[in-house]
Amino acid sequence: APNCSLTLRGVQGNVHGQFGTSLSPCPDLNGDGLPELAVGAPLEDRGHGSVYIFLGCPWGIQAKYSQRIQVVSGRAGRGLQFFGVSVHSAGDLNSDGLADMVVGAKGAAFILR
Repeated sequence: APNCSLTLRGVQGNVHGQFGTSLSPCPDLNGDGLPELAVGAPLEDRGHGSVYIFLGCPWGIQAKYSQRIQVVSGRAGRGLQFFGVSVHSAGDLNSDGLADMVVGAKGAAFILR
């Protein structure tokens, strides 16, 4: 058995959410100088999907997620499926000094700034 020192988890009760389907190390997202980790769960919330952000810390990654990102309202959320099937760091697309992310869904890609 592997020797794991940390297990990351999403929201309780989403046992079929496919948490961990996609993973992406991200450069600093919050300005503290430490890298973060984005984790996709594309089947959460009846297939709408979520992406979790785990902040970096001096010893690695914090065990509790800092943010759960969902697209559930407005025009972008209508009919959305599998948000978080892929997650990727995209560099600093808007030149604000912070890393941006691209998140894939069925038939769509979202740029998160």
